[in-house]
Amino acid sequence: MKKLLIILFVLLSSTAFAQKPMVGFTVTEIKERNRLEFGTINWERLNQSEYWVIYTVDPNFDFMTMYFFKWGGTENIMCTQATKSDDIARAMLTRIIETHHNLGDNSYKNNNGLVVQYKWQSDIETHQFMYFNPEGKNIFKN
Repeated sequence: MKKLLIILFVLLSSTAFAQKPMVGFTVTEIKERNRLEFGTINWERLNQSEYWVIYTVDPNFDFMTMYFFKWGGTENIMCTQATKSDDIARAMLTRIIETHHNLGDNSYKNNNGLVVQYKWQSDIETHQFMYFNPEGKNIFKN
């Protein structure tokens, strides 16, 4: 039953994410959208040298979402979702493959020009999905 709920949650959230890009939102819009769609009310903040982040964790689904902002910026420039669950990651990746254009190297582009990149972080055993516009990723000098 838990796996069924997880897959249903991922499919619903993937559909919502595909319709509404996760980049270019203000903090208020992000919090309100997450509260309405997913019931998220708990947020934390991290500060780094070139950017700052608001993030939330859903313990029911072993799922973390982080929104990255440039210093002085009012809209997020990138979003990362991470999970240790193979089932959640598989469902998300399947949905992305079905709804996005494959760019190669585990990168996919949606109709709004937003790119999602899947990566397995072996050192922390986590599946990572990074959503960004091509300019936004430059702050990480990748």
